[in-house]
Amino acid sequence: MDRVANSKDSEIADSQRALARRVPTRWNSDFDCLDAHVFFKDTIQAMTGVRTNKLTAYHLDDEQWELADEILEVLKV
Repeated sequence: MDRVANSKDSEIADSQRALARRVPTRWNSDFDCLDAHVFFKDTIQAMTGVRTNKLTAYHLDDEQWELADEILEVLKV
Protein backbone atom coordinates (compact mmCIF):
# COMPACT_ATOMS: atom_id res chain seq x y z
CA MET A 1 0.00 0.00 0.00
CA ASP A 2 1.34 3.43 -0.94
CA ARG A 3 1.81 5.55 2.19
CA VAL A 4 1.17 8.82 0.33
CA ALA A 5 -2.24 7.61 -0.78
CA ASN A 6 -3.34 7.22 2.84
CA SER A 7 -4.98 10.50 3.89
CA LYS A 8 -3.88 10.19 7.52
CA ASP A 9 -0.24 9.77 6.48
CA SER A 10 -0.39 12.79 4.20
CA GLU A 11 -1.86 14.89 7.03
CA ILE A 12 1.01 13.85 9.29
CA ALA A 13 3.58 14.55 6.59
CA ASP A 14 2.13 18.04 6.07
CA SER A 15 2.06 18.98 9.75
CA GLN A 16 5.14 20.29 11.47
CA ARG A 17 6.00 18.41 14.66
CA ALA A 18 9.59 19.40 15.46
CA LEU A 19 12.02 22.26 15.20
CA ALA A 20 14.24 22.26 12.14
CA ARG A 21 17.99 22.06 12.57
CA ARG A 22 20.48 24.51 11.17
CA VAL A 23 22.74 22.78 8.68
CA PRO A 24 25.73 24.91 7.57
CA THR A 25 25.90 23.17 4.19
CA ARG A 26 22.24 23.86 3.35
CA TRP A 27 21.69 27.40 2.12
CA ASN A 28 18.08 27.63 3.32
CA SER A 29 18.42 25.97 6.72
CA ASP A 30 18.42 29.35 8.50
CA PHE A 31 15.00 30.04 6.98
CA ASP A 32 13.76 26.58 7.98
CA CYS A 33 14.96 27.05 11.57
CA LEU A 34 13.41 30.48 11.91
CA ASP A 35 10.19 29.34 10.27
CA ALA A 36 9.92 26.43 12.72
CA HIS A 37 10.55 28.71 15.70
CA VAL A 38 7.83 31.12 14.57
CA PHE A 39 5.48 28.17 13.97
CA PHE A 40 6.07 26.91 17.53
CA LYS A 41 6.19 30.41 19.09
CA ASP A 42 3.77 29.69 21.95
CA THR A 43 5.54 26.47 22.94
CA ILE A 44 8.97 28.05 22.71
CA GLN A 45 7.90 31.02 24.80
CA ALA A 46 6.47 28.69 27.42
CA MET A 47 9.67 26.61 27.56
CA THR A 48 12.11 29.52 27.58
CA GLY A 49 10.06 31.59 30.01
CA VAL A 50 10.39 29.13 32.90
CA ARG A 51 13.52 29.63 34.98
CA THR A 52 13.76 25.99 36.05
CA ASN A 53 14.25 24.94 32.42
CA LYS A 54 17.45 27.03 32.34
CA LEU A 55 16.53 28.38 28.90
CA THR A 56 15.77 32.00 29.81
CA ALA A 57 18.82 33.20 27.85
CA TYR A 58 16.95 32.10 24.71
CA HIS A 59 13.64 33.81 25.58
CA LEU A 60 12.67 36.34 22.89
CA ASP A 61 10.71 39.51 23.66
CA ASP A 62 7.87 40.81 21.47
CA GLU A 63 10.18 43.02 19.41
CA GLN A 64 12.45 40.07 18.63
CA TRP A 65 9.48 37.97 17.51
CA GLU A 66 8.40 40.83 15.21
CA LEU A 67 11.91 40.92 13.76
CA ALA A 68 11.74 37.16 13.22
CA ASP A 69 8.55 37.63 11.19
CA GLU A 70 10.19 40.37 9.12
CA ILE A 71 13.31 38.29 8.51
CA LEU A 72 11.17 35.38 7.35
CA GLU A 73 9.58 37.60 4.74
CA VAL A 74 13.01 38.67 3.47
CA LEU A 75 14.41 35.11 3.44
CA LYS A 76 11.39 33.77 1.51
CA VAL A 77 12.73 35.47 -1.59
